[in-house]
Amino acid sequence: RRSTESRDNVTRVIRDTDVWIVDAMGELGTVFSLTKIVLVGGSLLPGMGGHNILEPLHFGCVVLTGPFTSSFAAILEDIHAIHADVVKTVHNPPEMVALVRSLFLDEFFLQQQCELGR
Repeated sequence: RRSTESRDNVTRVIRDTDVWIVDAMGELGTVFSLTKIVLVGGSLLPGMGGHNILEPLHFGCVVLTGPFTSSFAAILEDIHAIHADVVKTVHNPPEMVALVRSLFLDEFFLQQQCELGR
């Protein structure tokens, strides 16, 4: 059984939710401290340019983005100069699913990837 919740039902999110959709300011630090992989919104389709990648990196999350990163292109370039693999770009849903699956199947590799951005 898959469960998706928004922030309005916090007790279920923490206990048994597979996907947590957060759309409110000031709550992401809590979310990032509870997870290992984050897909940065606004980067999958043209027009928005993506959201902040620094906060999930600070919390040791593996960060996935789509290809549309104009809002944080300079930051992304600086981060890739330090470590090329710290932020991972996915171009479509099957690519994202494959990457997330590979990360969860190798706990040691996932932990290594989480430490890269700190």
